[in-house]
This record gives sequence, C-alpha cells and structure tokens, in this order.
Amino acid sequence: MPRVSAYEMVEVGDALQTILDRASPLGTETVSLSSARGRYLAQDVTADADLPGLPRSSVDGYAVVASDPQTDLEVLEEVTAGRLGHLQVTPGSAVRIMTGGSLPDGTDAVVMFEDVEETDGRAILQHKPRHGENVHPTGMDLRAGQLVLRQAQRIGPAEIGLLATVGCVEVPVFRLPRVAVLATGDELVEPHETPPPGAVRDSNRFT
Repeated sequence: MPRVSAYEMVEVGDALQTILDRASPLGTETVSLSSARGRYLAQDVTADADLPGLPRSSVDGYAVVASDPQTDLEVLEEVTAGRLGHLQVTPGSAVRIMTGGSLPDGTDAVVMFEDVEETDGRAILQHKPRHGENVHPTGMDLRAGQLVLRQAQRIGPAEIGLLATVGCVEVPVFRLPRVAVLATGDELVEPHETPPPGAVRDSNRFT
C-alpha cells in the first residue's frame, strides 16, 4: 500500500510566497563599480550635480547672442568640448564651438556650421537663431538630488552607466547568500571514481 504524506500538498506559487514572506536581506556591503553588475542596490542613488553643469552646444556651429540683429560677426575664438571660452561674447561677435562645448559667457544660441559662412575671421549667418536654439540647458539630463536608481534595483549595463555618470564608484549593494550543496547516499562516489557494483557517480551536486 503506497505511503500517504502527512503534509498537505501546496501549489508552487503558494510555497514560493511562503518562503518569500519569511525571507529578509542578508545585510549590505559596498563593491566597486566594476564588480556591481548583477547585484542589487541597497539604497537609492541620486545625482550629485546638475548634468550638464553648464549650458552646452548640441551641434558644431557658432555661439551667438540670439537678440543680436547683426549677421556679420567677428569670430573671437574656438571652444571645444571639455574646455571653457576665455572671452565675453557681445553683439557683433561669435565663438566657433564644437558639439558638447560649454556656451561662452554672453551667448544663448548656436547656429549650425551649415548655416554659416566664415571668411577671414568673420562669420556670416545665413540663419537667425532663436533664444536657446541648439543648446542643452543646465540640468537637462539630471538635476542635483534627482533620483537616478531605486533601492533593490538589479544592476545591469545601463545601471552601471548611470552609476558612473553620477560618480557612484563605491556601490552599496545587498550581500549575496553563501550556498552549500550536499548530496547524501551510501551509493554515491565522486565523478572521478569508478563506481563499484551498486554505486553511482554523484551528478546532482555538480548539476
């Protein structure tokens, strides 16, 4: 006669929920950014500063004063991404600027290269820009203190990029469990052994 279990059978979903109801985090630790992939954040992460920190050009072109009615402008200097301009721009002047370059003082718009003819240090505008045209304003991407990632979020490649963006190189994460797998049975031998009669190699533990 088959033996009947003394315990009532439950659905898999119910059993899983019972486990989760009794489970709790194992504590937290800090890992380097390069080791954080696949881990779970132990706390919210916020932006440490505005991004961009200064208005910057979204195109290669000429930074100008949008309200300036003149279209024949003196080119004062060139600003590339990563460096600041040295000169104050006033009506009648402009600065050649590359994509990502911070707008020089006095400017509030950028005219694309395709809409400008430059000759002998003079920029002739073929297009009259409006205020803020081709400009990424301060804080367009992130504001200081803005929530970037939430606690318990799994860290993947995109999250790694966000953490790097806000300077979070020491990442607070939940600890990983330490797991030991044991296989019992008098009939088991190690995989490198030749099983004697009646014995089998232990495969479950390695699986």
